[in-house]
Amino acid sequence: MENMNDQKRIQNLEFIKKRVHRSLESAPEGTLRCEMAKGKYPQYYLMNHKEKTPGRGRYLKKEELDTARALAQKEYDLRVLETVESQEKLLYKSARLKEMEEIKRIYEKLPEAKKRLVQPYIYTDEEFVKYWLGSYETGGNDIKGDCVYLTEKGDSVRSKSEKMIADKLFYMKIPYVYEPTLRLDKGGIIFPDFAVLNIRTREWYYFEHFGMMDSPDYCKKAQQKLDLYAENGIFPGEKLLLSFESSQKGISMRLLELLSSRYLL
Repeated sequence: MENMNDQKRIQNLEFIKKRVHRSLESAPEGTLRCEMAKGKYPQYYLMNHKEKTPGRGRYLKKEELDTARALAQKEYDLRVLETVESQEKLLYKSARLKEMEEIKRIYEKLPEAKKRLVQPYIYTDEEFVKYWLGSYETGGNDIKGDCVYLTEKGDSVRSKSEKMIADKLFYMKIPYVYEPTLRLDKGGIIFPDFAVLNIRTREWYYFEHFGMMDSPDYCKKAQQKLDLYAENGIFPGEKLLLSFESSQKGISMRLLELLSSRYLL
C-alpha cells in the first residue's frame, strides 16, 4: 500500500511538472519587484538588464498588469519546479530502498536450515561495490603519448584535471571506473570519463569533464557527445554529471564537492 501511495505521489508530481513547464514556455524575460505605496497600494516593477533603470526596474503601468501577473507566475512556477524535482528524486530513491528491504525480508523469514541452502540476492556494500566495479569493460580507449597522469588509486588518466577528479573521488570514498566502455543502443560505442557510484542508494552515473571549452572543434565534439547521451535517454542531472573548464577558468573542486554531495553521498 505504501509503494502504491508513492506511485500516486510520483504521478501527481509529474502532472504538476508538465503544467509548470507549459506555463514557463510563455513566461516573459526578467523578474518582478513589488512595493506598497503609502502602505496599501501595490506597485510593480520589471527587473530586466535590458531596461534603462536596472537598479529599481521599470514601473509597470496599470495597463501592463498582465505582465506583472506573468512575472509573478514565473517566479512561483520556478520555485514549484525546483521543489517538485527535489521531491521526485526523494520518492524514487525511497521506492528503490523499500524494494531492497522487501527482498531482504524474504531471506530473513526463511527457516535457518533453508538459509544455509540459499544464495541470497542481497549484497553488503563491499560486495556490491566489487560487483559494480567488475561489471564494466575497460581498456577500450587506449591512452597514447607521454601526457599520462597516475592517480592515487593507480589509474592512468589523460589530463591533470582528470587526475584531480579521480583523486577527489578516491579521497571521498566514491567508487569510480575510468573510461568504461559504454555500448549505446543508438550511436555505437563511447567512453565516458568516469562511471561513479552512490554506495548508499546504489545508483550509478556517468561523469564527463569537458576541459577545453575555448576550442571550437572541442566544443563541437562535446556537443555531439552530449547529443548521443540524450538520444540514448541519458540526461544531465539524471544519469549524467558534467563539469567544464577553459583557459580562463580552471576546474572547480567546489563544483565537484556539490555534485558529490547531491548525487554520490
